Amino acid sequence: MMRMSDAGLLATAHFEGLVLAPYRDSGGVLTWGIGHTAAAGGIDPVKVDLAMPSDEGRALRRILAQFRADLAICETRVNRAVTVALEQHAFDALVDFDFNTGGIYRAMLTRAINARADNPSRHFLGWLKPPEIRDRREAEIAMFDHADYGTAPIPVYRTDGKGGLGPVLRRMERDALMAQLRVRSE
Repeated sequence: MMRMSDAGLLATAHFEGLVLAPYRDSGGVLTWGIGHTAAAGGIDPVKVDLAMPSDEGRALRRILAQFRADLAICETRVNRAVTVALEQHAFDALVDFDFNTGGIYRAMLTRAINARADNPSRHFLGWLKPPEIRDRREAEIAMFDHADYGTAPIPVYRTDGKGGLGPVLRRMERDALMAQLRVRSE
């Protein structure tokens, strides 16, 4: 069974951003941490205080533990849905896609990969709702086709304490987030 690489999970963290308190995403879904919603199971964002945490370190530890659990679910789904061998970067792109859409089982992308169709990555662009997700789909194509994971730091957002997403509080370098993730997994 394949698992997402460090580079892949950092790319997903970058795409999602890290939000220390719950907020309503563009679809109105209460979201917390690194793209976590109640639908994923685990910690229900409704039960997390809307106020910015006073102990950021503790909040970050909870967020990263939930992120690992959410990724494990997506890794399992991708391993089950894709029936052909994948290179690590292609697997990582598919886990990111499923993390964002939950659509790995019903995507034309998956059917094209399993059928060994030419240029299956073009089917990432079949999932462009909301429209502002296009940059992420294009980055997933770059990851799938060329092992291009990007290098941008992870944005850490503030919230307004009422479920609204605020401005970027700071940017966390990828190696700093990776160090935190390693502490959680040891």
